[in-house]
Amino acid sequence: LPWLLADYGKGAVVSRGVVLRCPGRLSIGDGTMIDEGAFFDIKSADATVRIGARSQIMHGVHFETGYAGRITIGEDSFVGTYSILNGQGGLDIGRNVLIGGHTHIVAGNHDYADISRPINQQGFISKGITIADNVWLGAGVKVMDGVTIGEGSIVAAGAVVTRDVAPFSIVGGV
Repeated sequence: LPWLLADYGKGAVVSRGVVLRCPGRLSIGDGTMIDEGAFFDIKSADATVRIGARSQIMHGVHFETGYAGRITIGEDSFVGTYSILNGQGGLDIGRNVLIGGHTHIVAGNHDYADISRPINQQGFISKGITIADNVWLGAGVKVMDGVTIGEGSIVAAGAVVTRDVAPFSIVGGV
């Protein structure tokens, strides 16, 4: 894999069954582990995924960049089983972040302003998402476009995050 990827850190491990679309746009830090069934849907040479050192990407995690998006994960972070990370509008995840399984982070929305046209013909609007250092997202959390989750925050399992979360907060629900 070192010759396929943009960067393949020392001691990094990629399990079997990992799918790589545009592998030359993927960077994996030293000591990072990518589990079986992870899917890197990097749609073009204008999109990137960068995973910091000593991070863990568990079974079945799906990365989606769109054609010009990006996903960046800091050092010592964890992404749980079957999570979906969509970086169409830019997704920045800090260091020491814990993301529970089945979490869905979506940095983009469909435009729907023109009621005379089908929604799927109106394009896409993207503001991006920032998740600061030392954040814990419980299992099944949904984070919507345009949100910033502040440092040291905890988001309870199953929460839907539609607006910014102040640093060192604990939030749940919608």
